[in-house]
Amino acid sequence: MRGDVVTATAEQQAGLRLWARGLYPYEAGVELLIRHRSLADRMAAGGFLLSNAEDPEVPRGLVWPDVAGFVDSGPGLSGSQRRIVAIIGSLLGVEGYAVDLSDAVAGLDRDNMALVLAALSHANGAHEHRDMTALHQALAEAQRDGATTLAWDPAADEPLPPLYPWPAEAVTAGG
Repeated sequence: MRGDVVTATAEQQAGLRLWARGLYPYEAGVELLIRHRSLADRMAAGGFLLSNAEDPEVPRGLVWPDVAGFVDSGPGLSGSQRRIVAIIGSLLGVEGYAVDLSDAVAGLDRDNMALVLAALSHANGAHEHRDMTALHQALAEAQRDGATTLAWDPAADEPLPPLYPWPAEAVTAGG
């Protein structure tokens, strides 16, 4: 990089999300990377957001992060950035990226911690959880009445909001 500012493009971000779609930990890791703008931009600038442009076996539009290659290139990450990259690597199942949470979260500022909490919430699938009050009430009624069938409509169990939603703003500072 010659001092030019290179950013992760909207197309690369869409490709990352497409690559991760359907696996909550991958979705969380990718979203954490995208929302931590300085890391996504540095990976894009260094060529560590890989695409399938030359591989006919891989569906078009996919982009995936080369986390290990990025770290191995020695890009001079801050302590906070190293922690975020380790968490991203762990969520993406990158070999060698098991995270010691006591170390990883202790050195994060509030903005980065908000991103990590949202990522962990998403990886858990909390954005898909439902309020099961109606089911519990139907079970209690069936037990009380000695019923052999359950009078319950799954649609009655309302979706819950994410346990910890993604922050509206991306983290753009070096941290």
